[in-house]
Amino acid sequence: MNPPSEVQIQRCLTILGLPAKLAANSPLLPTRNTTYDSDYLEISDCEGDGNCGYRAISKLLTGREDFHWRIRHKTYEHILKHGVDITGMLKRDVELFKNVMIL
Repeated sequence: MNPPSEVQIQRCLTILGLPAKLAANSPLLPTRNTTYDSDYLEISDCEGDGNCGYRAISKLLTGREDFHWRIRHKTYEHILKHGVDITGMLKRDVELFKNVMIL
């Protein structure tokens, strides 16, 4: 696996509405971990509060879990806007998703 460059991580952060400078702390950067051999991988726990997937993405992009809610919100916005274009999602699925997220 080739790790993403800092520019690629910055681009992701910009799309998510987060400061691009946060990419400097990403554990994905090659300067932080030049090999992905299992001897060098770290297991990192995150809070298991139902946001763990978003916390993990936040930690990979920024080195911190703090931005999980923003990532969840931007994902929600994207599904609402483009849900019918996502393979496997029907219009009724998008409507159901809207109703569930409002609860």
